[in-house]
Amino acid sequence: MFGWYKMKKFYPVGTVPRQWWDRKYEDDGEQRSDEEEYQRQLFYPLLMKYMKPGRRYLDAGCGLGGWLAFLRARGMDMVGIENSEKAVEAVKNKNPQLPIQLGDVSHLPFNNESLDGYMALGTWEYVEDGTETLAQEARRVLKPGGMLFIEVPYANPFRRLTYLPLKSLQVALRALLGQKPVFINYLFRKGDIKEVLTSHGFEILEMIPHDLPDEKSHYGLWIDWPFVRGRRPYELNALGLVVKKLMNSASPWMIPTGMFFVAKKK
Repeated sequence: MFGWYKMKKFYPVGTVPRQWWDRKYEDDGEQRSDEEEYQRQLFYPLLMKYMKPGRRYLDAGCGLGGWLAFLRARGMDMVGIENSEKAVEAVKNKNPQLPIQLGDVSHLPFNNESLDGYMALGTWEYVEDGTETLAQEARRVLKPGGMLFIEVPYANPFRRLTYLPLKSLQVALRALLGQKPVFINYLFRKGDIKEVLTSHGFEILEMIPHDLPDEKSHYGLWIDWPFVRGRRPYELNALGLVVKKLMNSASPWMIPTGMFFVAKKK
C-alpha cells in the first residue's frame, strides 16, 4: 500500500537490533546535556511554536531522555516511554526524578484522550510493520486538538536514485549466498507519512526537511557513502561538500536525511 523502504542490515549470529540498542545505551551511559545542541536543531522553533508550558506531552521512544529533560526545563509537562531496559536504567541512575518508564510505543500505557501532545523523534522507523499502529496509538492517547510531533528518515530523491537501488542489489546478492538480513529501519517518502497521518484523523500543519545543523556535516550522506566522509563523525570531505551544495541548490528536499511533521488531531 505504502512506498516506504524497509532497510536491512547484516548481523553476526545471535545479534538482533534490540540487543544492539541495549548495548548502545549501556555504552553511552549518560544522557546528553548540551542545551545549545538541542536549540540548533532545525525543528526546535516549531516545538516552541506549538508546545505550551504546563500541558502534558509524551516523548515516545525517549532513549536516554535528552529531549525529555531539555523540554521539561522549559516548562513542558513531559513524560517518557522507552523499550530499552538499559536506557531506562541509565536514565534512572543519572536522574531518578525524570519521569520515564519502560514500555512499548505500539501499546502505550496511557488512557484514551489523556495527553495534550505526542512527540516521537527517530522512533517510528524502528517498528517493523507497525507505522499505522503507531499513528493509531498516537491518536488514541491524544485529546481532541492534541498535537503530534514526529521526525522520521526520508527516502529523498537522491537516495531513491542512487543509494536504495545499490542497497537492494547488495541484499539480493547476499541472499543468494545464504546470508539472511534482518530489519533495521524504514525510510519514508513524504506522501507515505502524509497518507498515514491524514487517514488516522490528523491535520498536518507543518512539514520541513531535517538534517544536522552544521554547514560542513550531513548525516545521510555520511552514513550512505563512505567516500564522502571527513575526519570527524558526520563531517563531509571536499567531495561531500560539493554534493551537498549542488543538491541543496536544486531543492531543500533533494538530500535531507529526515523529515519533521507537526500535526493536530481533528
